[in-house]
Amino acid sequence: MRLLLYGLVILLASTGFSLMLWGLWLRLRRAESADGSQSNSRNRNYLAVTMLFDSTAQQFALVLQDILPAGYAFTVGMAVNRLITVRNLRRGAEWRDPRWSRIAHKSIDFVILRSADTHPVMAINLDVSPDAVLDPILRELGVPFLSFATQQLP
Repeated sequence: MRLLLYGLVILLASTGFSLMLWGLWLRLRRAESADGSQSNSRNRNYLAVTMLFDSTAQQFALVLQDILPAGYAFTVGMAVNRLITVRNLRRGAEWRDPRWSRIAHKSIDFVILRSADTHPVMAINLDVSPDAVLDPILRELGVPFLSFATQQLP
């Protein structure tokens, strides 16, 4: 019995010592990452996108900023599922409905909205061709959808 008790004490002591070293190691890692001294991007799971726009989209955003009247604003790169919801879900959950699946991973480059109530007024994509899925849906909602080929822009 005494041998079993000694073995248990040794096991608990070694486990406590291991946990103490593990905690010290984690604390050092957190301190290194907070200092920015270990800014190696390979150790990160996420990275910030360096540029949201190409040069054409940046110029278009500046034009929109200049021409929009007071009381209107625009958003950039809005996910369609933030703009549209599906009514009368057929299978109980949005992600299971085929109508939702058609729009779930789409995005719109620019959405013009009224500042007072953030109601969408117009959607704009800088694509080569119009989107055959989004165009009829946005038309049904009463939101004009413009698609510009980048060659059409000045």
